[in-house]
Amino acid sequence: MKQKVALYQLAWHLLILMTLWQSSAFTMQSPIPYSYEHSSLQESDAASSLDTFEDALFLERFKRRRYEIASLKSEQTPKQLIKELLSTLLTPHHPSLNWGYETLYSQSTEKWRYVLRTSVGASNSTEDDLIYQALATSMERYGQQFGILVGLGVDDGSKTNNNAKSSKEETYTPVDTMIEREMDQYTTEFPYDTLDYHDGTAWVECRLRNRATDALLVVIGWSLQQVDGVWKIDGIDWQDFRDKYRPGIGREEWERICG
Repeated sequence: MKQKVALYQLAWHLLILMTLWQSSAFTMQSPIPYSYEHSSLQESDAASSLDTFEDALFLERFKRRRYEIASLKSEQTPKQLIKELLSTLLTPHHPSLNWGYETLYSQSTEKWRYVLRTSVGASNSTEDDLIYQALATSMERYGQQFGILVGLGVDDGSKTNNNAKSSKEETYTPVDTMIEREMDQYTTEFPYDTLDYHDGTAWVECRLRNRATDALLVVIGWSLQQVDGVWKIDGIDWQDFRDKYRPGIGREEWERICG
């Protein structure tokens, strides 16, 4: 009798041990399908990240451009603002598409932005990118009087702009091309000190001269206004001395020339 009880007890202990072993084995195996599922989720997330890589890159470039514009504006004198703007406009699609026109628009007062929009037939609700594109199309047009500002040459605006661009992809001006074109650009001269009216407005005269002959090409009067402590373009008075455009034609309104 005692032997039977001992056998029953042994069998019972073995059954408990087997039950515990199976439970432990299941517990050890259970993370495997979970790990597979987790890995699948990671792969899905990675694919999604790859799909949005171009958007992320564009966003980063956009933020960087905004930061660069803000850096250009801060603590600038009127002459520094004009020099930086003219330099940027000479290669209007470097380092990114329509960069020069975006800089011009962002560094203008609301009054001058209105003039810029009107010059290309844009409304107040037109998206900024479309305004930049319209300005580029207008100012880079063959024979355009303001082509001198955007790298079309100092004489008659008939030279090809090497800042070629596409509406679908950004193209950049190679450094060697920029150097090659340098001699066909103008030099800047500021004959007088900045006329500061001490009321948040100022006026600066700037002269563009032929780099090769030193001939006077254009006289630009810049009206500036401080907005939140930063100087911005509030108006441009343009007088052209090149034969093709006749002296004095620049006294017409910007809209009639640029539009």
